[in-house]
Amino acid sequence: MKPTGIITSAVLVGVASAALAHSGATGIVKERMDAMSAMGKAVKHGRPDDERRDGV
Repeated sequence: MKPTGIITSAVLVGVASAALAHSGATGIVKERMDAMSAMGKAVKHGRPDDERRDGV
């Protein structure tokens, strides 16, 4: 197998395993993930639209 194929396979396996690990989170890890999502949404919606368009 070519080195490019090996690297591509390794990256795909890594991305897939990270996605699966986050989907099954429980307990404090799930609470932290939910809190981070809520903070991200609050930051996005915290500024008026005109400031977002101006890039400020």
